Order: sequence, then structure tokens, then C-alpha cells
Amino acid sequence: YYYDNGKLEREENYKGGELISSKYWDENGEFEGEGYHKEGEKHGLWNYYNDDGELEREENDKGGEKKGLWNYYNDCSGKLGREENYKGGEKISSKYWDEDGELEGEEYHKEGEKHGLWKYYYDNGKLEREENYKGGEKNGLWKYYDARKGMWMREYNQKGEKKHGLRKEYEGG
Repeated sequence: YYYDNGKLEREENYKGGELISSKYWDENGEFEGEGYHKEGEKHGLWNYYNDDGELEREENDKGGEKKGLWNYYNDCSGKLGREENYKGGEKISSKYWDEDGELEGEEYHKEGEKHGLWKYYYDNGKLEREENYKGGEKNGLWKYYDARKGMWMREYNQKGEKKHGLRKEYEGG
């Protein structure tokens, strides 16, 4: 497969008449990505690269469905910036890091909706807040923490968009 300008677009590898791997290039001849196939579907590890030839993301598929870890790398530092975990084609969790590799957040999903305990962190690595979700709705205890001491500053319960139950706040040092 070639582009109109004569540059290679795609290279495919077959075994016994079945497509088993592919490599892709852009119109300028820059390598874009590669991966494996099974029974005509994306299967296994796929790697994609940016214009500088550095790894941009890694994807895992099974039978054309997202499965396992998908990693996205930071353009500036090359460090892991986001990690998504899939099961049966559905995202079940995500983690985010800043350019220095410090964890920024953790999120969980169930059946495509926000679900479970979500955590976010300050630049110093201390916990900033915790949020709870169920079926995509705010549900349960939410806590906010002091950036310096890591002590909770405020906590309350949520049910949907409304606060529900006891609210506590802490001030001072």
C-alpha cells in the first residue's frame, strides 16, 4: 500500500493467508505504528509513535476490543502521562501523571460510568481530595486535604448533586 506521492503507507505480514501484523507510515514517510492481528482484528500490543519517532502510546487489544493497559506518554518528557485499563472493551480505571512523573489522579469506572473512589494529588505528592461515585453519580464520602500537612480540611457526603448527611470542616494548623 502506497500513498499517491509514492511513499509507503502500510506493510502487512501474512501467515497461511491470515494477516498477523501491520506497520504504518504517514504521507511524509515517518513511521507511525505497528501491531498484531488475529482473525482479521487488532490483537495484542500495538505501538504508536510521534513525529520525532518517540513512543506516543501503547494499546492492547483482543479480537478488536480494548483489553488490558493502554499507556500514553508525555510529549515533553517521554514519561508515562496516562494509563488506562480496559476489560471487555470498557475502561475500568485510569491514572494520570504530570511531566515529572508525579501521580496526579486515579479514577475508576464500571459499565462506562464513574464508579468507586477517585483520588487526586497535589504537586508535592500529598493527597488533595477523594471523591466517591456510583453509577456515574456523586455518592458517598468526599474529602479534601491540606496541601502541606495532608490532614483533611473538609468532608461531606454526596448523593447525586446534593450534599447528604454530616459535613465536617477543619481549619488551622
